[in-house]
Amino acid sequence: MPITFSSSLSLSWILTGCRLYSRVKGKSNLVGCGIALALVIGVCVVRMPPPKRKASTIDNFFNKAPKAAASEIREISDDDADDPGEVTVVPASRSDVPEPTGSEPSVSVCPNPTHSSKDISLLLASAKGSKLTAEDKKHILENVWKPSIAFKFPPSGTRNLKFQLKWLGEFDRLTTGKMQRKCLKRIRTLLTIKTRWSAAEFLKVSTGSQDSIDVQVDTAARRTVMENRAKLAPIIETILFCGRQGIALRGHRDSGPVDPSGAEPATNEGNFRALVRFKIRSGDQKRAEHLETCGRNTYMSPTVQNSIIVACKNVILRDLVNKINASKGFSVLADETTDKAKIEQLTLCIRFFDGDHLREEFLLFIPVTDLSGVGLGTVIVQALQDVGIDLAYMFGQGYDGASAMQSRFQGVQSYVRGFNPLAISTHCSAHSLNLVITHACAIPAITHCMAIVESAYDFFRHAKRNNALQKAIETLNLDTLVTRLKRLIATRWIQRHECAFTLLDLILPVSRALEDVISSWSDRDAVRSAVALQNALHDCGFLVSLKVVAAVFAVSLPLSRQLQTKELDIAAALHLADAAKGALQDMRDNAATHFAEIFSETEKLCRSLDVQIEIPRRCVRQL
Repeated sequence: MPITFSSSLSLSWILTGCRLYSRVKGKSNLVGCGIALALVIGVCVVRMPPPKRKASTIDNFFNKAPKAAASEIREISDDDADDPGEVTVVPASRSDVPEPTGSEPSVSVCPNPTHSSKDISLLLASAKGSKLTAEDKKHILENVWKPSIAFKFPPSGTRNLKFQLKWLGEFDRLTTGKMQRKCLKRIRTLLTIKTRWSAAEFLKVSTGSQDSIDVQVDTAARRTVMENRAKLAPIIETILFCGRQGIALRGHRDSGPVDPSGAEPATNEGNFRALVRFKIRSGDQKRAEHLETCGRNTYMSPTVQNSIIVACKNVILRDLVNKINASKGFSVLADETTDKAKIEQLTLCIRFFDGDHLREEFLLFIPVTDLSGVGLGTVIVQALQDVGIDLAYMFGQGYDGASAMQSRFQGVQSYVRGFNPLAISTHCSAHSLNLVITHACAIPAITHCMAIVESAYDFFRHAKRNNALQKAIETLNLDTLVTRLKRLIATRWIQRHECAFTLLDLILPVSRALEDVISSWSDRDAVRSAVALQNALHDCGFLVSLKVVAAVFAVSLPLSRQLQTKELDIAAALHLADAAKGALQDMRDNAATHFAEIFSETEKLCRSLDVQIEIPRRCVRQL
């Protein structure tokens, strides 16, 4: 390591050395000793050799990222778009150029560097950091810039090195091999062309003569989607067919492969798979090809079936909700009941105008646990909001007469009206009529008559006894389409009407079947029940009561049926109610005349049954 003397000796060093020497040796020869001491002790410095400069090669020149000077303002003329001339880069004024700091090396600007208007760097600089458009990329690729021999490249770096055009001819590695790949990669990065397309392919895409990669990939994906949809179409059609016809889809087993030939298996796999095999045998070649090539992905599993069913439900529900909101006026109908699984189900229906006709459509089944008014009201409002129905268009509510539904303070109707005060609650008219009929049937004679009607149904519901009834109907050769007695159901009020009419029509074969059971059967329980039922049917009071019930129900049955139709409006309902009220009032006003007609028909019925009409004895207390 060479040792050299510093060319600039500090005065402070000299004075310090003098002071130190004078304290030890005194003040004689102070200046000379100080100089000597300074030269010996501290004024020599060890100078390290300068760092070895990195060799300036062509590779290093092209690998360096060019640093744009902040003081350059390019002035590009419009004439340079077609002329490979030069554009002067004018340095900014001194006031615009920031002063170099100690940490930043000063960059000297070339007095008159020149660029071409077709230089990529100029286009990138004009973009100001934003991505180049497709038109810019097309312009660069179509207008390739080739500098002339006299073109002066701009300086770069702190040393102001310039590229020499003659290097392209002297150094072959600039245009071939690794350097060429680096340059192409750099240009591709500048143009943000992420694929490995050539310039010709890019130009074809930009001119529209060829689809881009995204479009080609999207086309292939679209083709795949269409093929998959074509495979799912027959499956969806089969599920829709089963849904429309009310046919259960699955059988005992609904898994495993399906024979592409459509051959039936040894076990019953359900209606869905049977219909698919039937379509294959009918000539559905696409389905057969799919089953041959799909492997395990048949899209026929119970999970896929359930997904398709849910999708169908969503489509139907969305279409229904759109029509309800478009009508701008609807009423909600709701009632709860317990199903076979002992789950309380709330049935939600909607009445609305679809165009020029009234519709009543089922909406949802909702399991509920809270049967209070607020609990049911919350479920109804939440269900309507979840499916997208606008509560502002709700103008009516229809429930039964239970306090949980109709209470003014804690009922469902009061809770719902908190969301829309215009939603007026109406007690179900059919339910109101049924309550009236129930109270009217509270007369002991009518109650006893309806109990006998129910006992007749209970006796003949067994297969052997019903067979006896069918034989009696064939023997009497009755001109009637009714061959079975109907059950008296408390909640199905139309059947309450019809069960009385049915027994009245079949009373002759019922009596004949009971006689056959009593005379020829050995089953004591059946004989005992048959004797009791026959005595009840041959009672004159029962026959008169049955005729009276039939006469009154003949007035109320049409009204009850009409009140439960979907298309009935309130005007028609009031008209029918007035007609029924008028008929019943006429029966009251002319009770003697109407009862005479009823008694005359009862006498004919008694003669056909060989029943003697007698006035029942009344036991009174004798004095």
